[in-house]
Amino acid sequence: MISPSESKLTGVPRTMLMTTRARVEEHQRSDAIFHDPKIME
Repeated sequence: MISPSESKLTGVPRTMLMTTRARVEEHQRSDAIFHDPKIME
C-alpha cells in the first residue's frame, strides 16, 4: 500500500480530488441521496 506521502498526482487539482472523494463516500452510503455508479469505475 502506498502512503499518502509517497503518492504523487500531477495535473489534478486538489479540489477535484476532494469532490471525487465526496461522491464516492455518498455513493457507498446505504441512505444516499443520489447514486453515482460512474464514480466507482
